[in-house]
Amino acid sequence: MSPSLNGTPRSGIPERIVRTLDFVNAIAGKASFTALWVLTVVVLVDIGMRIVGTPTLWGAEVSVYLMLALAFLGVGHATTEDAHFRVTIVTERMAPRVRRASALLCDALALAFTIGFTIGSFQVMFFYQMMDFHTNTILRVPLALLQALVAVGGVFLALALIANLLRGIFGLARPEVDHDLPPA
Repeated sequence: MSPSLNGTPRSGIPERIVRTLDFVNAIAGKASFTALWVLTVVVLVDIGMRIVGTPTLWGAEVSVYLMLALAFLGVGHATTEDAHFRVTIVTERMAPRVRRASALLCDALALAFTIGFTIGSFQVMFFYQMMDFHTNTILRVPLALLQALVAVGGVFLALALIANLLRGIFGLARPEVDHDLPPA
């Protein structure tokens, strides 16, 4: 059971759904975090190879793909942890009920946009797959694979927004986050 906004214990189906959605986004966040470390290794290897006079042919290209994975796999987790920046000059002056309604409206609008964006991303991914498009680079990575990162990131963001809406509607608390420690 987790506390509600007014401090009384809440449980039930909405809380279980929110916990499940948070868990899915935590896994995606760990995948994003892993992409960050792999990106670090790739960049360091590329730097080392340049120092000895034999730069990699693939380092810069793989770095771009890892940055794509980092951004799109982590967007839902960042939303779950409320880690995106926001300008609060207006909302901090609102009454609590108005602030809550505003947050619900913003999450609902963001979810509608995200669903449209994600559907479009999947359509582009299927088109790339059907046409068998590849990058015009040495690795010739299928563009459908890269577009899949965008589409899957949209799914993770939509799940996080649904969790936020359920939190707001049912008065569920956000998960405890310790921003001083790296993810385990």
